[in-house]
Amino acid sequence: MADADTLPLKTYANLFLAALPPKELGLLQTDLRLVEFPRSTTLYEAGEQIDDVLFIESGMVSLLTTMSDGAAIENATLGRESILGVLGALGSHRIHMRAVVQIPVTGWRIRAADFRVATDRSRHLAVRRPTVTLIAQGLQNAGLISYRRGRIEILDREGLERQACECVSALRIKMRRILSELD
Repeated sequence: MADADTLPLKTYANLFLAALPPKELGLLQTDLRLVEFPRSTTLYEAGEQIDDVLFIESGMVSLLTTMSDGAAIENATLGRESILGVLGALGSHRIHMRAVVQIPVTGWRIRAADFRVATDRSRHLAVRRPTVTLIAQGLQNAGLISYRRGRIEILDREGLERQACECVSALRIKMRRILSELD
């Protein structure tokens, strides 16, 4: 079996894979498997364990939240700029939304455990846990959150929002508009 440094690199439509430097791409490429999903395929149900990471090459996936009355609201759409299930690579996580194929998807799948190994070996692939821990500690020291063993409690929402980018308020405005149109 050839190692990652000697494999010829493919060209990818997924913007994340396409942007990776050759060495980091080589760390992933040996474990990527091409997959296809037809329209209406449910990739994940809310609460399921995330075992795979999917780099979308073409098509579209909707992330849906089911409301108490059974209605579903679309939280996000994912296309070739996206990675589905990347939280699974950061540990044992469950997805909180339903992921459904809206436009037939072609993508590259890698087991979350293999993705985690590649990111641990890479300088460029992901934000490392120590960085996340340092950021969380800084927010805790500022009195904005309480952080312990991977659990976060927001103590000062307004202060936390002041530290975030303007995208938080833009997303809130968009969500309110969508919800008001449902009434």
